[in-house]
Amino acid sequence: MLVRRSPIWAELRAIQRELTDLVDRIFGTEAAAFTGFVPALDMYFQDGHCVIRADLAGVAPETVEVLVHGNTLTIRGERKAPEVPRDDVVMLGIPYGRFERTVSLPEGLDTEAVKAQWLNGILEIRIPVAQKLLPKKVPVEVAA
Repeated sequence: MLVRRSPIWAELRAIQRELTDLVDRIFGTEAAAFTGFVPALDMYFQDGHCVIRADLAGVAPETVEVLVHGNTLTIRGERKAPEVPRDDVVMLGIPYGRFERTVSLPEGLDTEAVKAQWLNGILEIRIPVAQKLLPKKVPVEVAA
């Protein structure tokens, strides 16, 4: 069976290759790193706290700032690229650079008692829920 292909597709693929080569020549193979680093976050309630976890693998803990202002939490820092001579680079796919991630916090948190802990590249921030918002157990009295 003979399958005929339109020559336009071959031309489009050639143009795509030429554009990719042009970008690599202008910006180097670092072009993939321009997307920047945005850490992944989890936020959930556990044991009377709002817990925010940030995946900061490869980030030096001393470069991280945690800021709370009103009901907004901001995490800032930088993941630095290793020093590798440009001619030695084969491929770059890990994003590097400065980052800032801001999230709105739920109402009713005691933002004066925020604690942050670093473990194995995970930043865990714990903010207690204000006591007045926690469920209160009411004792049941038995009437005689």
